[in-house]
Amino acid sequence: EYSLLIPWLLPSSLIALGLMQTYDVSRLVIGNKVLIGTVGLLLIAYVTVKLPFTFRMVKAAFFSIDDNLEEAAKCMGASTLYTMIRVILPVLFPAVISVVVLNFNSLLSDYDLTVFLYHPLFQPLGIVIKSASDEMATSDAQAMAFVYSVVLMIIASCALYFTQGDGQIRLKQRKRRRLAKMMEGKV
Repeated sequence: EYSLLIPWLLPSSLIALGLMQTYDVSRLVIGNKVLIGTVGLLLIAYVTVKLPFTFRMVKAAFFSIDDNLEEAAKCMGASTLYTMIRVILPVLFPAVISVVVLNFNSLLSDYDLTVFLYHPLFQPLGIVIKSASDEMATSDAQAMAFVYSVVLMIIASCALYFTQGDGQIRLKQRKRRRLAKMMEGKV
């Protein structure tokens, strides 16, 4: 468990340099390919860096589940697999979606890790924002950096609204109304 938290102890630039050293020669395990400058290496780095945060948040969501839900399912004769699928996972789903969206949003604007691993033809958003906010950038580029930053804030706000706030309640109400209309049509 604690080994999953190691990326929190290391700076992302050190992780990037380690990945560059590891994947700079062709190896049989990765199909005799060099991964430097590929999206695959960037994906490996992103997963490595975000694994501790994801692990801690999902673990906290697991511990926040009331034990009575599981006991009630067992008392009603539900199997362990059924309890996991029909009781525990629906309770965890909003937290997992929140973590995925927040990870995605933070990786969109990531610069420290990406600067070492990206390919110049495929610039991630963090690199574009950094280069557009440079003092030598044109005013149009600086305006685009502001727009990108606002888009990132909107994505984070929507994610929190639909997974933790009133949006989740409204989605459930809409689903119930749709189900009620379907049931009325069948009767």
